[in-house]
Amino acid sequence: MEAEWTYPSPKVISVFNVWETRDNNWRKPHYPSYKVVTNLVASAFSLECAERLVREIAEDNRNSPYRHDLHSIRIIEQPVGQLYGPYGNLSEYVYDREGRLLDKRATPPGETWNGRSLEEIRFNKGDLCEVVFEREAILGIVQRVPPMMEEASQMHLDDSDDCYTVLTRKDEYDFHVDSLKLFKPSFKISAQTERKLRRYFAEEETLWMRLKIASTTAEAQLRGIMNELGWEADIRFPRWIEDSIGMEIKGVPGFPDGLRLELDQKKAHDRMDRVRISFLRLAGQHPEGRGYRLKRVTDYLKKPIEPEAWKF
Repeated sequence: MEAEWTYPSPKVISVFNVWETRDNNWRKPHYPSYKVVTNLVASAFSLECAERLVREIAEDNRNSPYRHDLHSIRIIEQPVGQLYGPYGNLSEYVYDREGRLLDKRATPPGETWNGRSLEEIRFNKGDLCEVVFEREAILGIVQRVPPMMEEASQMHLDDSDDCYTVLTRKDEYDFHVDSLKLFKPSFKISAQTERKLRRYFAEEETLWMRLKIASTTAEAQLRGIMNELGWEADIRFPRWIEDSIGMEIKGVPGFPDGLRLELDQKKAHDRMDRVRISFLRLAGQHPEGRGYRLKRVTDYLKKPIEPEAWKF
């Protein structure tokens, strides 16, 4: 009988790297953004030693004539001798310039993240905040907070889901920011800058309602144009403003089997007069004014491909 071999699970050796972030141009106007620089300044083989180094950095900074330069300190635990990727940190701790712990996360890669408790939510919806990256700090406003424990228990989340949704500038998409990259604003915010951010926030909060109203109006107008031309049309509006309206039209001259078109949703919302001209020309009429080039959908796209359900 052959011996039964067992292999112990290898122990993960990790290093605690200490990073500091400093204001790189604090003498100049700051918001809505300013430059920062982030450097690796120390390493340790235990959290206790790394925390001692954080206290030393904070103490040295208090006695420095450039103490206002220091923005924050961060301890990142990373495995040694193995690939870990951008989301492979074993744990992470964030401190202010005085060495006070602000936030932490200790969910190893591959393990389920259990969400945040109410006490762990440092920012609320509508709060102004600073989003700090390696080279830039940007003023923003919180639109959504990270999943709470009750919500997280119904989903399979990892530490990459521990993030806030933040709005920064007009005409930019909101983006998901790691909870450990958010800080209270460091400097005075002008009334004009705050008004802009709060206006973006209000516009984003009412976006879906405004889109629904615009889509309902556009659909009624499109059906009016189809009735005017005597065509039958199946009109499908997408959920996202970036996607196109799908139309299957019967009765179009030259297309006995029907015609499938895609129509830019923004054009339908903003310039229905030009959309109408486009359809009149498709019907063989010659109205004055400018229209749009309608995009025909080919047969191989006739049946949409349904995405597979997420499997957890």
